Amino acid sequence: MPNSTEFKVHIDVARLNIVLEAWQNGAAAGSIALSPAQTDTLIRDLGKNRALLVQPVAAELDDNSADPVIDPAWLTPEVRYPDGRMLSIRDPGLGWLTYIFPDNEATDLAQWLTKDLPLQQE
Repeated sequence: MPNSTEFKVHIDVARLNIVLEAWQNGAAAGSIALSPAQTDTLIRDLGKNRALLVQPVAAELDDNSADPVIDPAWLTPEVRYPDGRMLSIRDPGLGWLTYIFPDNEATDLAQWLTKDLPLQQE
């Protein structure tokens, strides 16, 4: 029987730490408690390394994987960058995500966000 390793993630009872558990062949092999700061660092490092993998993140958004954040906090700086316009959006689980949109993309985004569209029926 081949070795199978699985990782499980949950929060501790006090809701102060993330608990990361390693399971091998169906049995707990160890765990580590991560503080919020350690969790933030791990998320950032995982994202940076994920971007370097040969298999890229899907180019298209899968409707089943979308878990939208309603009314997220966002910030824009008071300066312009040579590469475009910066926008930071706060995800409650991932933290602040910052993007720089080339001017033409920023224009397209602004036009789309202010365009009158039909309401989504739920």
